[in-house]
Formats: sequence, C-alpha cells, structure tokens
Amino acid sequence: MSSPLVSCLCCTYGRPLLLGEAIKCFMDQDYPNKELIILNDQEGVNLKINYNKSDIIVHNIPKRFKSLGEKEIILKDWLKGNIVAYGTMTICTLLIELVSQLGCLKKILHLIY
Repeated sequence: MSSPLVSCLCCTYGRPLLLGEAIKCFMDQDYPNKELIILNDQEGVNLKINYNKSDIIVHNIPKRFKSLGEKEIILKDWLKGNIVAYGTMTICTLLIELVSQLGCLKKILHLIY
C-alpha cells in the first residue's frame, strides 16, 4: 500500500527565521509522500526557498488578508493531498503526530484488508 499524499499548509506574515525552522522540521520528517504549501501575505516581503524539489511551494500574496479564514480558503485551492495538516509555525509538531498516526492507520488497514 502506497503512502497517501499529505498536504501541510502553513500561513505566515513574513517571519523568515521562524519559517526556516518550520521548513527544516518538514524536511527532516521521514514520511515519504508530503508537500508543504506556504502562504505569505506580508506586503513587500517576497519569501523564496533555495530548494530544488517540488514538495515545498511558497505563494507570496502582496496584500494582507483580513482573517486566517480567508487564508485557509485560498490555501485549500492549492493543495494536492487527500490528507491535510494545517498549522502556522507549529508545523513540526503537527507532522510528527501525523506521521505517527498514519503509521498506525496503515497497520490497521493492512490488518483489515
């Protein structure tokens, strides 16, 4: 059974140092089929990732959203995975829990089928 694609969504208002830590944690995860979609809505700040793989995507929007809910609506249109992990800068913890839960789910499904 192949691992389902997990879309990890991260909203930020700039904060490149904290975002760098979150990206490192994402990259350190051993779950094989994941993507990280980042939405930055800080005016005048164009975040770029020096990383040549397609599993981390940054969208820089040049206007401030009024709410986190508005960001979530936009992010939803960009995800590819059937499983979604949503977080801000706590994405490291989210992924560690998610990988653990998916491992348990995989074992349960294997037993059932």
